[in-house]
Amino acid sequence: MTIRSLISATCAALAIASAMPAAAHDPGDVVTPHFERAIPNIPGKTLTALIVDYPPGGTSAPHRHADSSFIFAYVLSGEIESKVNDGPTQIYRAGESWYEP
Repeated sequence: MTIRSLISATCAALAIASAMPAAAHDPGDVVTPHFERAIPNIPGKTLTALIVDYPPGGTSAPHRHADSSFIFAYVLSGEIESKVNDGPTQIYRAGESWYEP
């Protein structure tokens, strides 16, 4: 994921996985766990919410999530540029969201 023209963008990512996503973050990124709860009807799975603050121009290195995960992101402020695999680059602004199955 690459960040473009950012003034303190915050992205909340929800991941349904048994482990935290294997994302490589730059030193300037601030990743804050928001909550983690077991999913009662799916044994061994959890719902995890993270708040990710990127500095202006910050980036996340290309990374993968567990095959069993479902990623949902919501932009609180600023904008974020996202690209998944060979798909098109998308720009999301404050108030917009997306998911990665």
